Amino acid sequence: MPTPYQITEATLDQMLTLTRVTSPAMRAALQDHFVRGLAQNEAAARQGVSPAQLNPVVRKIRYTIKPAFDAYADLVGASSSSQTHSGSQS
Repeated sequence: MPTPYQITEATLDQMLTLTRVTSPAMRAALQDHFVRGLAQNEAAARQGVSPAQLNPVVRKIRYTIKPAFDAYADLVGASSSSQTHSGSQS
């Protein structure tokens, strides 16, 4: 099972290249949810997006795209390189 990495704005932007999401409001709602930690309904309301439109994209990212990104990060050693850097600062 891949290491669960935090989603940053840059990571989310890359993940969104694998979707058909082009709406700035939808992108902002996804950022509010994944990066800033707002609940889906709150993120949708804040950006004027229907929760029914937001939910399928959240599910696709959470269950399909993010696991692939996490597995790739493990493959290229993101976990061990961050541990190496933090250990060298002691």
